[in-house]
Parts: sequence; C-alpha cells; structure tokens
Amino acid sequence: MTNLEENILKSEILLKIQVTRKKIKKLSRETFPTLGPQGVLLLSAKILDKIIDQFEIYSLDQMIFIKTGVLRQIIILISYIENSTIKNVTWSTIPAYNMLLKSLLENVEYVIVPQWKENYSILNQNIVDDFEKHFKTFGVPETDGSEGNTMGKIPSKIYLIKYSRLEKLSALHLALLGHEIGHIFASQWMNEWYLDFATKETNLSSTLEEIALEELKKKNLATDMFVEFEKKKTIDHYHNLIGQNYKELLSDIFGCALFGHTFIIAMYLFSATSDLDKTNWPNGYLSWRFRLQNCIRFISFVFKRSNKKPDTYDLYENICSTVRGDIKDYKDKVCSLAIYSFMQKEEQIFTVMCEYAKTELFITKIDSEQISAACNRLENEIIPNAMLKSGIEYPIDIRNILYAIWLVSYKRNEPDTRLFSERIQFYNMLGIKGIELSVEQGEYDDFIKRQNQRET
Repeated sequence: MTNLEENILKSEILLKIQVTRKKIKKLSRETFPTLGPQGVLLLSAKILDKIIDQFEIYSLDQMIFIKTGVLRQIIILISYIENSTIKNVTWSTIPAYNMLLKSLLENVEYVIVPQWKENYSILNQNIVDDFEKHFKTFGVPETDGSEGNTMGKIPSKIYLIKYSRLEKLSALHLALLGHEIGHIFASQWMNEWYLDFATKETNLSSTLEEIALEELKKKNLATDMFVEFEKKKTIDHYHNLIGQNYKELLSDIFGCALFGHTFIIAMYLFSATSDLDKTNWPNGYLSWRFRLQNCIRFISFVFKRSNKKPDTYDLYENICSTVRGDIKDYKDKVCSLAIYSFMQKEEQIFTVMCEYAKTELFITKIDSEQISAACNRLENEIIPNAMLKSGIEYPIDIRNILYAIWLVSYKRNEPDTRLFSERIQFYNMLGIKGIELSVEQGEYDDFIKRQNQRET
C-alpha cells in the first residue's frame, strides 16, 4: 500500500470516528425507556476518544483492525440505539420488562429496538463482553461503571432485543419477548450442559456419527483421509443443527417459565399465519406444532411439580388441543434424533430452566382474582392497572394483564370481522396502558412504604 493509499484509509477512518462521535453526542441528549442505550453510548464514546488520542501512533494493520472491527461494531450499535428512543418503541411496557429482566440478572440493562420484520430476536452476547475484546488493544479504562457521567453509568451486562415495529400495539405478542430473554439462559445451558448431555447422558454423539457414516457410504470418496475429513465435517454440522434447535426449544421453555400459558397462546397466534407443520429445522427452527407441544408439556410439568392448577388453566385447552397430533419433523433422521434426545431428558432440562427463571416465576404471579379484576375492567372500558381489595388499590401484574386481554378479546366471536378486529385493538391499547400504570402504581406503593418506615 502506498503512502497516499494509507493516508486515504486513515482519513476515512478518522472521518467515520468524527461523524460517529457527533451522533453519540446528539443521542446522549435523547430519552430512552431503559438505561441500556446510554450505557452503550458511554462505552462507545470512551473507546472512540481513546482511539483519537492515540491515532497517530497506530500502524496500518491496527488501522484496518479498527475499521473492520470495533468501529464497524460501534456504528451498527449506534444505528440500533437511534431507533430505540421513547418515540420509537412501545415505551409504556418497557419498565415492566426491565423489572422482569433485573429480577433474573444482576446489574443488567437492555436496548430494545423495533424492526420492520414480523419477527423477534436478541443479540444474546452481552455487549459489554463483546467490547472487552477491544479494551486491551486500545488501553480503555475498566468499565465497572464507577465513573460518573451525564450519560449514566455502564452496567456489567447490556443485551439488545429486537421486536416487530408492526406489533407496537399488539399487547399479547409482547409475551414473545420472554423467548428472547430466554436465549440468554439457553446459551448458558448449552455452555454448561450440552457436552455432557451429548456424550454421557444420551447417545446423541455416537448416533450422529452412525448417521454421518451412513450418508458417506452413499458417496464415492477417494481416500480414507478424505472420508475422515468429511465425517468430522458432517458430524460437526449435525451437532450445530441440533444445538441451534435446542437453543430455540430452551428459549421457548424459558418464555413459558416467565409467562406461562399466555406465552403458549402468543406463540400460537404468532404462528397461525403459516402452516403449523411447516418445518424449517435445518435453520434451527423445529415446526411450530412440536414447539407448542413442548411448551404444553413444560406447563404440565410445572403444574404437577408445584401441585397447583390455576382456575384459568382450562380456558385455553381448546387452543392446546388444536396443536396436538402428528408432526412432520420426524421424517429426517437428525431432526428425529434432536426431538427424541430432547424428550428423553426433558424433565432434567425443564428443572434447570425453572432454576434459571428463579423457580417457576409465572406460577407465583398468576392470580385468578387479579385476572378476574383485569377482565372486568377491560369489559367496562377501564384501564386494567390495579384492583381494589379491602379499600386499598393493588397493582395487577403484567402476566395477569396480558392473559386478561386474551380472555376478553376472544371471549365471543362476531360475524363482522372489522368490528371484531377493532374491539381486540381497543383491548390491546387499554392493556398496554394498564401495564404502564401498574408499574407506576407498584413504584408509588413502594415509595409510600419506605416513607412510612422512616416515620415509624
């Protein structure tokens, strides 16, 4: 590379850094529904400032590393944060989900970003951990959050969750964010358990090797060395496929642990626009029918273990009955093995997921009295944020509000589809406002309790 080309590259990098710094400064004055975005902005600003300070001493290789690595990563994250301001997200529900996430992980924040796709996803790699790779290279100070700043402190964990902008006011589908939170813990299960699970507790690895050898016999391979190479590549591919499917199943289970039967209903409605048996397992997605069946088995496991069956359990049995029956995943040997091995140890898997979710979280929150009060409020066009008990208002939990929205919305059918749709949308909007006010009610109650404790 000539001196001219090197100077052009350095100028381009410097320009990108300057533009990005200006964007960060502007965004730092925006209002976000959580502290996660401000944490990422502060983190990015620290790294960019350090790069600028030492810009003249970097070698060409370091410059290329900066451009293709940390700078590219920061620019992508800033584009997400730009879309995560209060005006762009269903901000009224975010505090409820933030409280939920904080109850599971310490010193954590997240960035929630709407997207145009009808899909939900998560960057379940902790963003702070991701940046750690670059800290030593650029000599950035430790990120323990101890240094005060107008942009706020940096938490030790920041996750990025995407949801469909098109469903901004679809309250029930917000339960699907439980699946995305679940990906954090699904990855933990894979890291801690999968190797022993595949090699010691099940015959998964050896069976995969047999399937791979069967496939290789059909091919005319030239040498034994080539056979070994192909066998390893095929087995690794199969393990990766099963791992991807397991992550989705584990995340489903975690979603159930957070939201119970509401999650199953949300999954059903989300998948109802396509064939429930449409299989896309090679990309890490088993059929919706199997995934829903798996969730139903988990709910039954939790009810049996806790010896508790809420009054509302029977109300969604009709939906559950439609997803029982044959599924098409079993046609493929590896896919069949993924399902069989999962079901073989599912009670053990269910138990671990319950532990990650701090012991069947939804069981402790589902309350028939709260659900009844929320339903009554919705039907009378009142925001379902709280219930009156012994002359005192108690906030209604987000899980019970979401379930009440479903019960009221689909309580009766109407021949006029347009009116039916408008009624459901009305309940969605009331419910979302209810979730917002319920969190505020809870915070206000906690404030009053603290004040009374001081007085006494």
